[in-house]
Amino acid sequence: MKRWNIIRLIGAGLLLVVTGCGVGRQAPAGERLVTDLVGRRVAVPLVVNRVAGVDVLALETLLTLGEADKLTQIRLTYAPWMYEVVPRLRNLPTNNGLNIEELLRQHVDVVFTYNNPKELDKLAAVGIPALVAQAPANRREKGDIADFIASQKEMVRLYGAVLGGEAAAKADEWCAYYDDRLAFVMARTQNIPASRRLRVYLVRGPSALNTHTRSGYTYWYGKIAGANMIEAGHTGQQNTIAVEDLITWDPQVIFVGRQYPLDLVRQDPKLQNLTAVRTGRVYPQPDGVFYWDGGPEAMLLAEYLAKELYPDLFPDQDLAQEVQTYYRRFYNYALTGDEADKLLQGLSPDGTRENAHNN
Repeated sequence: MKRWNIIRLIGAGLLLVVTGCGVGRQAPAGERLVTDLVGRRVAVPLVVNRVAGVDVLALETLLTLGEADKLTQIRLTYAPWMYEVVPRLRNLPTNNGLNIEELLRQHVDVVFTYNNPKELDKLAAVGIPALVAQAPANRREKGDIADFIASQKEMVRLYGAVLGGEAAAKADEWCAYYDDRLAFVMARTQNIPASRRLRVYLVRGPSALNTHTRSGYTYWYGKIAGANMIEAGHTGQQNTIAVEDLITWDPQVIFVGRQYPLDLVRQDPKLQNLTAVRTGRVYPQPDGVFYWDGGPEAMLLAEYLAKELYPDLFPDQDLAQEVQTYYRRFYNYALTGDEADKLLQGLSPDGTRENAHNN
């Protein structure tokens, strides 16, 4: 084992003994303490140059903060616009979980990952700082719209705090933008009478019956958009709804996400009597650098749904311009009008719509 790694192992062991896994600890020299989204106080380097994204939202969040060039690896996934906006991702190593040896080989400064105690212990044992960057699912499940909004800003600000400098300022900028755009939507949707709120179902895929729960991001953005959201009603961010329950709910509008085909719904013989199918209101959900069911860019889903469901309330809203503004401001990418139209139609840059990865 290289001397550098031995030092990290020894240092990590001493920290665990002295601090009890970070509770009440003091930051070692040359480091600072950051509290992640499950309340763990983690010592991170004063300067962070190499970041591993084990959490699938790390790529999009770092890109939002202008720090994607610090990624040494990303979670294996596919989203339609990720390679168009960040071509270097094609050559970036991917992971489908935690690989300690690879993280040590890459000399990563920090890892953004999930709240998996066993994996967090493994990272602590080798001295790799690990941050849990998503709020616990049960917080979203038990909370309300205000708590969901707060959790999203906390996620982005955590990345900013870890990366520091301009990233922290960019996180504040994103949070201000987030507040402004959601306030714009809610000012027009919050007073929609319950009797007028459309029953909406979002297909997560790969099955037509696979959707999000109250823990999922889409549930809350749908609520912000004024929808009466149909959800699986189980723990976890996604689950399967019973076909009998879906028929009972009888959605008036259905959106199909993650580049899955609309025929998942339209050609399912068990779903032909749903109001959304009979009236032709089965639509493709847009997706971008990541799917619009998680991450900072998913905020655009609230505006999209609100405009699609209640166009009379948003006659002045230009969704294509809003998407272009977002990509230019946070990705430094000049999305053309044609590209914005494709994205909003749920298409990839080449004009196709296909999820061949079942992710």
